[in-house]
Amino acid sequence: MRKTAITLGIFAAFLANAQSIKTTIDLVNVKDDKVAVTMEFPKMKSGDIKFHFPKTVPGTYSVDDYGRFVEGIKFFDNKGRELTYTKVNDNTYSLKNAKDLTRITYLVNDSFDDEMDNSKHKAVFSPSGTDIEEGKVYMVNTHGFVGYIDNMQDVPYQLIIQKPAGFYGTTALVDQDKSDATDTFTLANYAKVTDSPLMYTKPDYITFNAGGMDLVLGVYSPTGKYKAADFKDNLEKWYWPRRNFLVT
Repeated sequence: MRKTAITLGIFAAFLANAQSIKTTIDLVNVKDDKVAVTMEFPKMKSGDIKFHFPKTVPGTYSVDDYGRFVEGIKFFDNKGRELTYTKVNDNTYSLKNAKDLTRITYLVNDSFDDEMDNSKHKAVFSPSGTDIEEGKVYMVNTHGFVGYIDNMQDVPYQLIIQKPAGFYGTTALVDQDKSDATDTFTLANYAKVTDSPLMYTKPDYITFNAGGMDLVLGVYSPTGKYKAADFKDNLEKWYWPRRNFLVT
């Protein structure tokens, strides 16, 4: 019975992964402050699909068009061949031959750099923005990195973060692997993905309890002026979920 139970458990885990959208964010091989993202999909149920990046996100009152920070997007079938697509707008791509779609790859620029030039677009509100500073910090507001396909928003996502050596990820998510090189998270649907920010940097974090909750606070200070411990006394007075802070 024990062998059967173990076998069934392994099969169930395999099946769950096979039916999820595996999304890998590579924070190791960063080029020109751009991060590579790969999304792998279960079998498509429709030949005609639309792939989107968010136009806006909850908690903001602005149209930010996160797809405008994406470049070099490619769609592949199960034999590694590129599929043709139509770019509808900054956020949306349409495919008519997507029955065999298995993988999408693209590069992501950050929004923080864009804040210096708002001649074409209003700057993204910093707490919902993204930051890519190689060897320093990666602010991964997931709505700026991960897209979705119509009618597949409720499919589970497996989110894999490839992280630089010595970097720590501050997040409310629970890492499901033991590797020092990657963090792996499972989320029930796309809404959970976009509600799960992460910050990766050299470790500067504290854990404490407030309101009966165990909390983690991670801080990145470019100047080194601030440390996570500096905020502990005040934060212990507040009932907050886990948060990431970027301070100067």
